[in-house]
Amino acid sequence: MRTVWLISSLLLSEILGASASQAQNLTPCPGESQDTGSASTKCTSAVMLESGSFHAVPLIDGASQSYGDPDHNIISLYGVYGNSESASSNAAAQAHYQQGLTQAAKITPLCKDGNPPPQLDNIYYPNCTDDTLPVIIFLYIGFSNFTIEMGGGSQDAWGAYVHLPGQPCSTKCPNLNNAGDVPPWNQAHDGVKQESLLYQIYRPTVPLVGPNVVVWNGALESQVLNRWDPSPAGYYENHACPYVFPPRMDPECNYDRVERDLGSATGNGNTGGYTDAQVQAIFLKSADEYPLCDLNHLYCTAGVTLPDAYQMEEYLGDIVRYLKCCEVGNLTPRYPSLQQVFITSRIYGGYANGEKHGRAPRDYDCENPEPFAYEGGFAVQRIIVGQINQAAGIQSSDPYSGEVDYTVAPWFDWGPYLWASGEVPRAFDGLNWCNGQGDKLCGQDQFDVREGDTNQPQYWGDFTHPTAMGTFKVANLLLQFMNETTGSTWVTPWIGE
Repeated sequence: MRTVWLISSLLLSEILGASASQAQNLTPCPGESQDTGSASTKCTSAVMLESGSFHAVPLIDGASQSYGDPDHNIISLYGVYGNSESASSNAAAQAHYQQGLTQAAKITPLCKDGNPPPQLDNIYYPNCTDDTLPVIIFLYIGFSNFTIEMGGGSQDAWGAYVHLPGQPCSTKCPNLNNAGDVPPWNQAHDGVKQESLLYQIYRPTVPLVGPNVVVWNGALESQVLNRWDPSPAGYYENHACPYVFPPRMDPECNYDRVERDLGSATGNGNTGGYTDAQVQAIFLKSADEYPLCDLNHLYCTAGVTLPDAYQMEEYLGDIVRYLKCCEVGNLTPRYPSLQQVFITSRIYGGYANGEKHGRAPRDYDCENPEPFAYEGGFAVQRIIVGQINQAAGIQSSDPYSGEVDYTVAPWFDWGPYLWASGEVPRAFDGLNWCNGQGDKLCGQDQFDVREGDTNQPQYWGDFTHPTAMGTFKVANLLLQFMNETTGSTWVTPWIGE
């Protein structure tokens, strides 16, 4: 009997040991990172900064002071032009602001061929010749964070092993008029409501945008900036696109995926879906995955000298030129009706720094910690300033984004700026990002990024992707930006169509 007991104990010990070992090697939401390799080959020394210790002045609160880096980047939304083009006394900044208004006035509901409904004998026909509704597609593209903020997630992190309500994975969004006629947003059905942008827009009986406006979530997990860059510098120039069958090299991988998804929106009687020709405004939020060098060269991987903010700017230059021009290999514009592009950087990334719950850094900690999340804002600022200067004839090109004037790129500008210095409320609007600090700024149950299970460290949080709380904050900023009466003057002329 004792022998049987000993054998059973040993077997149980081995099983429990194996389970514990396997749990340590598990990954939450594995689809959110297509890259492979050990953290030691991806992480810079910045990851070992104490969690939440990085602080800086948000660009939107800046007074055009220097960041202090060797290139003297300026802390403001528009660099030397301050934080507002419309209030600027500079003619170049004012002209760029006015150009955005000009482009907004051109946006109108279009049929699938990119033309407005016909007018015969001075009679306006509300529908297209195929009896479908003409639409304005406002396309949102980017990575996993943006997918959650736009449409929520249908399952929780670690959902296969432990239930963590309010910590969603990035899962593909069903979008409006999907073939299954299900709501155009995700919920994990875990008792925590995810008030994503699409949920807030389309959940009310009367949607918060006009009947001819389609807000479309084209963002997807793992699709960081280089995966949206269709140039030879882009990821899918040399990697198989997983969204085509059979998988093959496709530099336009994500754009082809979005086109296919738009065409499949055949629910609710929407015959034939939508087309690229109906896309008239694009919103891009993404980042540079696994950054390797900061602007101050304090946390650069050996042998790397190009700061990731400048690498991001290069990707952005390639992307906006593609959006203006052509599909790869021909002169046909991908989005012939495109009038406006809005760009923004990511939320605070400082809670991913440091060792949390006593564990060593993992790949997820290195996806976009500080100071890289903050410095991504300079990439957006610099390319916008580049377009301001080039359109005004002040300079002919930018050393990183290249040529981005109106002849080679669409008009583009900031969407809502999302970064705040951790739990410190920013002066502009009081926005902050919490991590359960338990103080007067952030309650102990207030986590804006995934914290995992604090009682079971093997089910760790990545402190990078937004929780339901963080999603609500971003979605509210996006909603304010596109509010029909109080939103951006670049959007209000057409968002209620």
